This record gives sequence, C-alpha cells and structure tokens, in this order.
Amino acid sequence: MHTSPRLRSLLEAAGILLLKGVFAPLPPRAASALGAALGGFLFSVVRLERRTTLANLELALGPAVDRAGRVRLAARCYRHFGALIGEFLCQPRLAGRALERHIELENPQVLDAALAQGKGLLLVSGHLGNWELLMAAVAARNQPFTAYVGQQHNPLADAAVNAIRRRVRIETVGKQAGMRGMLRALKGGGILAMATDQHFSRNRHFVRFFGRPVSAAPGMAALMQHGGLPGVYAETWRVGRFRYRARFVPLPVPPPSGDAELDLLRITQGFFDLLEAAVRRHPEQYFWMHKRWRPAPGEEQLSAANRRFLAGAADPAPGAAADPAPGAADGPGAGGAGVVGRRPPIFLDRDGTLIEEVCFLSRLEQMRLLPGAAQAVRRANEAGHPVVVVTNQSGVARGLFSEAFVHESEAHLRALLAAQGARLDGHYYCPYHPQGRPPYDRTHPDRKPGSGMLLRAAQELNLSLQHLQGAWMIGDKRSDLETGAGLGVIPVLVRTGFGRETEAALPPDFQRRGGRVFDDVAAAIAWVLAPP
Repeated sequence: MHTSPRLRSLLEAAGILLLKGVFAPLPPRAASALGAALGGFLFSVVRLERRTTLANLELALGPAVDRAGRVRLAARCYRHFGALIGEFLCQPRLAGRALERHIELENPQVLDAALAQGKGLLLVSGHLGNWELLMAAVAARNQPFTAYVGQQHNPLADAAVNAIRRRVRIETVGKQAGMRGMLRALKGGGILAMATDQHFSRNRHFVRFFGRPVSAAPGMAALMQHGGLPGVYAETWRVGRFRYRARFVPLPVPPPSGDAELDLLRITQGFFDLLEAAVRRHPEQYFWMHKRWRPAPGEEQLSAANRRFLAGAADPAPGAAADPAPGAADGPGAGGAGVVGRRPPIFLDRDGTLIEEVCFLSRLEQMRLLPGAAQAVRRANEAGHPVVVVTNQSGVARGLFSEAFVHESEAHLRALLAAQGARLDGHYYCPYHPQGRPPYDRTHPDRKPGSGMLLRAAQELNLSLQHLQGAWMIGDKRSDLETGAGLGVIPVLVRTGFGRETEAALPPDFQRRGGRVFDDVAAAIAWVLAPP
C-alpha cells in the first residue's frame, strides 16, 4: 500500500508523540530501562539498520572480532541507543541536582579556561555515549548554548526534537545555515556544539577514521584555524543505568604550515584520533547504524594536499596490506588505532621518553612533549612504522590517580601530537603494581619488563610475531630495555628522563640484542628510519 509523504510525516510525528507520552512520565531510570528493551526489540525483531551496523563493525574492528562477537556487540549497541531514547524524552524534567545525579563532568575547568578568552567556544563531540545529556549539562552552567544540528527529513519530528532541546536551554541552528549561522550563534561569547563525525557529502575533505578515509565537514577546523576560536573535544560514556561521565580535552591548532588546506586536515584528524580512541574504549556506545564509510573518491577527485595528507596520515608502506586495524580488546589500556603496514613497530615509553619526566604525572598541564618528539613520531608515521606507546602507570595502584585520568592523559597526549601532524597507532598502559592497593595489588604480564602490552598491541594491530622481531623498544628505564627481550625486540635507550642513570648500569644482554643509546627520542627514531 502506497503511503503519501505527508501521511508518512504525520505518522512519524504521531509515533514521537506516543513515545513521549509513554516515556516522559516515567522515573528516569525506568525510562532508560524501557528504552533499552525497545532497542533490543529493534535489533532482534525489527532488525532496523542491522546490516549496516554489522558491516560498520567489521570494517572498523576487523578480524579481531568474529561475526558472533560483532552480533553481541551490536545488540549491546542497540540497547544503549534504545536507552538513550527514554533518557532523552524525560530529560526536560532534569535540572540542578537532578541533572547532576545522571552526569558527572570530570574537568569543567577546561571549558572555563577556553571561555575566559572571550571569543566563545566550539564544543566538538561525536555520536558516542549520550551527547544530548552532555549538551544539557554544559548548557546548565549558565552560558549561552547553541547546537549545530542536521535537519530531520520529517519537519514535524524535527520540531518535536528541537522543542525538547529548548526546554533544557539548548538553542539550535540548522546545518543549512552554514558558516553564517555558526558565527551568529557564537556572538556574545556563547558555546557552539557540534557532533562532527558523520558523513559529509558536500566536499572532498577526507581524513582517517579506523584507518579508512572518511569525509568530514571542514567547518570546525576553519573556525579554529581562521577564526581563532578555541575548540574543546568532549566525550561522554555510560557508567550505569542513566549515569554518565564526561571529560573535555582542548583541541590544539598546529602552527601554520603554509598550506591552509593541510592545516585544516590536521586539525580535523586530531579530533578523529581522539574520537577513535574513545570509541575503542566504549564500542557498544557508538552510533554504528550510520553509513559512515562510503566509497572514497578517486585520487583525481581529491586535492593534491588531501592526497598528500592521506598518504602521510596512515597509509601503509609500499607493498603493505591495506586491511584496517582491528579493534581494542577488553581490559585496561586497550587503545589501538589506524592502519598499519608490514614494517616493524616502534614501541615508545611515555614519561621521560616522549614527554618530560614528572614524578607520577597527575595533572594535564604537567604534560609537555620533549623537543623534537612530535616531529619524530610524524616521520615514523610517514615511513609506515606503527608507533605504539606502552607505559607502566602504577600511580593507579598507588591511589595517586584513577584509570579515568590515564584515559584523559592519553587523549591529551594524542591532541598534543595531532597539533603537529603526528599520531599514535596504539596506546597501552598497565595500572598494576605488586605493592599497590586492591584490586591492582598484583603482578601482571602487562607490567614492563613483561611483554604483555607488546603482545596485545601485535594482536590488536594485526601484526605477527615476526613483526616484533626487529621492532624497537625506546625508553629511559631498565624495565623498558628488558621488555620484549624474548621476542627479538631491539632495546634503545634515550638519555632523557632517567636515561643517564640507566646508562650507567645497562642490562647484560643489551649489546648482544643490538641495543643503542641516543640523546633523545628524536635521535633514536632518526636512527631507526635511517637507510641500512
């Protein structure tokens, strides 16, 4: 039976009103639970966009997750987004302390620092966790707040959704308003929020997401690069029934390279690197139902700058496999990203090697890249070597900071590197220590000099054990040099951090394993990349 567009529009709007009538009066947690059941029904019975979801999971996570695992993950994803429906429809009843019970902002001072510049603020997120609740929580801090949103195909449904947003102090500007609409929203020092991870069909601005080219809107990067607007990346994730946490990371702007398009691509890639790391931590909370990976245009349709960027951003070395990197495994510290080639990986210690040594770094402002580190990582990226951080973080076991802070510091590190055109293909940490506090008070194979993190990286980045033979472990401590000894990994000592003390007592097999000593990570990576 044929249904006219107008009748279909009316039926869809009636459906939204029906859902609102059912969910809105319920207690928030009950609305969330009922929504999760609805999501399960949509996945198992209606099978709404199920094929697209499973295809996206396979593209992003690769062979590390088999079909049965992808189906289980997709089912959890549908329940999560079903819960979001219930949570969104009862959101207007939340205010003040009631709102605070459902979402915790871990570091709102990042927003305050950006707003203090007096230019307004660009708040950038992806479709992860509960971005609607995140916007409501930020808007509740008494700052003019506008969401840059796409227009629904159904104007009645669009009006109904935006009416709910207005009830929690979120104004909206449609994407059809373009750059002028965004600038109007920023007048007076307000906040403009956008989820910029969906397919953008009106340009040829391509970056990498899970190792594959994706079309991205350039507006975010243009506002930051040319408009001088401070940008903040925001992510939120579920920690319980209608309970979320959120964190913020400043988005740095790289120094102008002389190529304006390349600079925009680097800013955009920095956002996607942060989002990918977050999605790998919480894959069941990402919007996989969207057709994100469309066929990429031919090289002749891309600008020369975009071709160069994609070639340097994540392309494998000549002759390398073009399969996407698999997803992160369960457990602490998982964080692979990007396509990797067949060249051996470069493993890096973090503190004292890549960043300045700080005794148990516990604040983001303490993190400073060592001179030349970002440029060296970028050159390794361009040469096709996977670059992976493996770091002991016993401060968690000692009660000095939380695992949430380790994730926050990872995001900040990625942002610092992205600002200079560099990226990490993986980031792994070990929170355990034998003399720590429960539940972290035990030995663990991930803790260096154990090789657990190297083996996990190899599995998740689709590397064979042969790739590890001749890989490099660069660090400043003896535990770094002993890591991977049984795998054929070459130890490389840098004199930064605790390196000079370590040089005075090198492991007995250091020379036999081909070990070398350099002043810093830049010199070490230059040696790795030097022609034999």
